[in-house]
Amino acid sequence: MKRSPLMACLALGLGLLAPKAALADGQALLTESFDSSEQAAIRWTPLKSSQPWQVAGGEAVPGGAVIFDLLRTKDFTPVTGGAFDLTVMVRFESALADGNNRLILQMRDSANGDGYEVVLSQGTANNTQIAAIAGSSTSTLTKGLMAKPFTFPVDALTTIRWTRAPGGEMKVYIDGQEYLSGFDERFHRFDVLAIGSRAYAPQGEPGPSAMRHFFGSVELKGD
Repeated sequence: MKRSPLMACLALGLGLLAPKAALADGQALLTESFDSSEQAAIRWTPLKSSQPWQVAGGEAVPGGAVIFDLLRTKDFTPVTGGAFDLTVMVRFESALADGNNRLILQMRDSANGDGYEVVLSQGTANNTQIAAIAGSSTSTLTKGLMAKPFTFPVDALTTIRWTRAPGGEMKVYIDGQEYLSGFDERFHRFDVLAIGSRAYAPQGEPGPSAMRHFFGSVELKGD
């Protein structure tokens, strides 16, 4: 059916007002399933070479002896326009609702260390945040947080998605629901992705920590 000039103009106007395509349609930069410890050893670098992460059965998990442990990769085309879409599957080892029981996601520039970080705690808003990392300092950017803290199951993987739009708007989704948001427009280049775990052991308890975080698949899309 042929549209009238008025309908055509309305359609054009709505098209101009429509949001840009979702980042989910962006270029796939990295896909990791952690099915092979040999391949993971090539693509990922632990914070301490003496404390490698364990990779088996489609999951990567720290040994629990390093308090703030990170697993980093540069095995992707750098993001240069500021926009990215990161999805990870994760399982908390402990159900303890505590700000010490938390995971870490980072997107940074290896040239200067600048970038952004997401921290998610088990069952509490304590230490949960989106933050900017500039040099040696970290500043929170959190402007929106769900009133009810999310309790991560310990017997199943949970989907976490972190998006950043070209203009600097960031959102974090847990199982498809928006959980956290923030804004910053300073940094645009990212060539390092890190997943991390706050492997906390309560005082007096022997290590390694029983508050580790098991990471399943990782998918990064960019501009």
